[in-house]
Amino acid sequence: HKSPAVTEPTAQVYERLYTEADVIALAKMAWGEALVTKSDTEMAATMWCALNRFDSGDPYYRNCKTIEAIVLQRGAFAGYSADNPLDDHLVWLARDVLDRWNAERYGETDVGRTLPEDYLFFHGDGKHNHFRKDYIHDGLYWDWSLDSPYEN
Repeated sequence: HKSPAVTEPTAQVYERLYTEADVIALAKMAWGEALVTKSDTEMAATMWCALNRFDSGDPYYRNCKTIEAIVLQRGAFAGYSADNPLDDHLVWLARDVLDRWNAERYGETDVGRTLPEDYLFFHGDGKHNHFRKDYIHDGLYWDWSLDSPYEN
């Protein structure tokens, strides 16, 4: 599976604010949560959801000091399993999302998010994930109105 040509999020080089363990955790989570979608945009959105939780300041996540800890938090991402395959394309996508997030942390805007920063939850229907701001299913879901840096 060839990775699509994607515009780099930045020409600026920043100190990396994530680890290889974070990359692996996001890739394995997306494999279980979103591979069925066959959409880089939707798989990236599950990763952005984890990053949104990490950045949220919500006391529920206060003990999560790393992105990996957010993904591994008990009950957080049902599709995550340490036994999920480490897919090369998802590793590439996780690095791409993390590089975009990293640039955003250093103040860049329009980095190529596929999910706004206030969306912290989602559920799947077997074909797609539906992202929401609140834990409760209130019927208000992300409308995919951001331009995606990916082909789909």
